[in-house]
Amino acid sequence: MKKNASIVISLLATLILIAIVANWFLHFSAQVNNLIKVSMFIVIGIAFMIFSYALSNKLNKSIVFLCGVYLIVMNFLPDNEVISIIGIICLVVPMLIGRFSREMREIDSEEE
Repeated sequence: MKKNASIVISLLATLILIAIVANWFLHFSAQVNNLIKVSMFIVIGIAFMIFSYALSNKLNKSIVFLCGVYLIVMNFLPDNEVISIIGIICLVVPMLIGRFSREMREIDSEEE
């Protein structure tokens, strides 16, 4: 299940990256750019939510899950500086947890 989810997330992320690069050359409309941005944050949010199930520490699990939920929900809130700042924090915190968590180092060493 985890492998299938990572394949789907990787595929979606690749499609979004292709759309972003295509925008550099094709100059999509503002609506299409907004759709690409929203889909990017939704995919990142879903990835964080799936990633949270791999963690055993309840605090880390809840933080990463809530960050994923916020990244999805923030797309449907009106644009605001505070919402954007919290969104940036929600992007960085799960990466820091993954980087400095002993648990994640153990998972990475098992996969190799």
